[in-house]
Amino acid sequence: MELRNLKEITRTDSPALTSIIDYWKDYDVHTVILSFAELKRRNYSINEKLIKRINDFCSSNNNLDIEAITSSVLQSMGYNNYEECYEKEIGFVKKSEKEQTGKIEIGYSQNDEVKNKNSSAKTALYILGGIVLIGGIGQFYGISELKKLQNSFLGDFVEQTISQKIQFGSLLSISGCILIVIGYFIKPNS
Repeated sequence: MELRNLKEITRTDSPALTSIIDYWKDYDVHTVILSFAELKRRNYSINEKLIKRINDFCSSNNNLDIEAITSSVLQSMGYNNYEECYEKEIGFVKKSEKEQTGKIEIGYSQNDEVKNKNSSAKTALYILGGIVLIGGIGQFYGISELKKLQNSFLGDFVEQTISQKIQFGSLLSISGCILIVIGYFIKPNS
């Protein structure tokens, strides 16, 4: 005898449920009753052939009517009626599926936020590195003008100024290059 739980039955299409009732001898009483109750919940129109099979099933179960058998099976499962059983069992599953979907969507949005943060950090490092590099190169620009003054009475002062500008320009240029390289190697999380 084949046994199917409520979750399997609710996911089964109506023709397959009628097939369970047609071949009721191959299935457990719970499976047949849950199939019948699910068809009723779906407002499936029951034809003469199906009524005959249901009557055969009932006659093999102490000549009780289908409602009495359904009631006793559901009470043995701890429910008063099929709607209560469906709501508690399947309603819980649907809520869990919605929660899982929500968690997945939250994960996607958080992943997008991380990618956006990484790309904005990358852009900021490129811009900052470019500005610092240009500032460093700009320090070298005025050196030729200062060299003209080197032969005047300000010679020592101008020489120190040139030396400081070269050091500061080199430092800025190297820092700018480092920032650009760091920006290049930042990769978004995938």
